[in-house]
Amino acid sequence: MLTIFSIPKPFHGNIAVIQRNAIQSWKLLRPECQVVLVGDDYGTKETAEEFGVCHAPNVAVNEFGTPRDASVFQLAEAAAEHDLMCWVNADVILMSDVTRAVEQVKSSRNNFAMCGQRWNLTVTEPINFDSSWEEELRSLLALRGQLYVATGVDYLVFQRGVFGKIPSFNVGRRAYDNWLLFTLRDKGVDLVDATQVVKPVHQDHDYAYRDINYPAEVAHNVGLIKSRSHRFVIKDRTHVLTPEGVKRTRDLWRIWRFVRTVEALHPSLPAPLLWLAKVMNSTIDFGRSKVEFVSRHLGIIPPHERTTGK
Repeated sequence: MLTIFSIPKPFHGNIAVIQRNAIQSWKLLRPECQVVLVGDDYGTKETAEEFGVCHAPNVAVNEFGTPRDASVFQLAEAAAEHDLMCWVNADVILMSDVTRAVEQVKSSRNNFAMCGQRWNLTVTEPINFDSSWEEELRSLLALRGQLYVATGVDYLVFQRGVFGKIPSFNVGRRAYDNWLLFTLRDKGVDLVDATQVVKPVHQDHDYAYRDINYPAEVAHNVGLIKSRSHRFVIKDRTHVLTPEGVKRTRDLWRIWRFVRTVEALHPSLPAPLLWLAKVMNSTIDFGRSKVEFVSRHLGIIPPHERTTGK
């Protein structure tokens, strides 16, 4: 039905606990899904063997040892048993709502991709998957879960091969997920936002990997994006999945995002219209930069910088 793949961090400490929780949740999805762990970090091969899932080693890395997105997708697609694939961050638990959503969207759209906002929840212990774990987790989400902003993509369902050649993005360093969404829209794929019906659980953790190399890796990724108009987010979806089914988006967000992405999606518009859009977006970007400057001095992290890592 679905090939799920991810790039785990080294299996040390709390990261090992939450990644093992995530992998076990993927294995319990029904219909049964293929699970592929990509990479060579500590514990990846052994964990794949322990849980009886596929391991795709020999991933290409940058000079700092961070996996390259192009290599990850290439290895995952080569190992995939299904044409429908799901990239997911290794700290994210998926529940039965995700496969139901995929089936629902698949029944109504031929050329589609699906993503949605995640829910943040602190999980520090191994989950007992022999219990009614999903019901218990949903209860915890209702009590303590927090819906994350629409700038972060933690899972993405897509058709194998749709991206073609992927630039040399560093995995887990801003901008590469924005490029994935832009490419889907640019190729005319129906991008479905499943936030209303799917609750992926991101297990909170620290960001110790953000070492001295992190800013350089982020700058590399951002440099591969043509312009801010190419930085697509979940709100750039064409459809939403609701409890009543798949519906085309017709809201104010669509108008706002049209303005912000018009240069990327509609480069053949008359020059005066493109010039007007560029002036408007430059003005918006200037205002945002001032707000971000003040926010940093107040100790507030701008939403688009609250990334999750690989």
